[in-house]
Amino acid sequence: MGYLIDEIIKDYEQAVFRIILYSLTEFRFPLGIKNTVRFLRGSKSSFMIKYEFYKLKTYSLLWAHSTTELTKIIKLLIDLGFIEIVSVSDYENMPVLKITSLGKETLSGQQEIKINFLKDSIDRNVILLDEVEAELFLLLAKKRKEIAKEKHIKPFMICSDKTMREIIRQKPLDKQSLLTVKGIGEKFIEKYGDDLLEVIIKNLSKQEQQT
Repeated sequence: MGYLIDEIIKDYEQAVFRIILYSLTEFRFPLGIKNTVRFLRGSKSSFMIKYEFYKLKTYSLLWAHSTTELTKIIKLLIDLGFIEIVSVSDYENMPVLKITSLGKETLSGQQEIKINFLKDSIDRNVILLDEVEAELFLLLAKKRKEIAKEKHIKPFMICSDKTMREIIRQKPLDKQSLLTVKGIGEKFIEKYGDDLLEVIIKNLSKQEQQT
């Protein structure tokens, strides 16, 4: 059955490519990369509203893809010749996107785009926890829940499970070390640093006593 999911992924990737290419044929006037990405992600900017881009069929269809990912895909399509960058006029440096004849052949089903962007986007780097680390995770999750309740916010607004796993992997014992954890910033340290470090230090001390 492995071939089936491979075909599904391939069809999805081709659909994404075609949505991007079709969007370029819908625009009343050409857009640059940034505004094309904003359009595909469903931007509610004054620009999109003023020129009624929100009424077009492909508007916001790729909202689930990040700005970085869509920008990367568009640049790939440019490199492969399905999209080209042209200037709005000879007097202004305003590069915009235009679908090429090759891109039009893709829309009509005569051409297939042989690139796989999903494989490069999948993040399988999961931080697995042992028994001791799993206990620390539960303690940090409990503290996160207590803080969230006090501040009347959702726990994930403090930090994600992924960030907590990264904290546990690095086991910081001071604010400076905590700041090196991916996803942690100065504001986080200021608001929650002391509470979380206290949990980590107590847990590590407990483990040392048991050994």
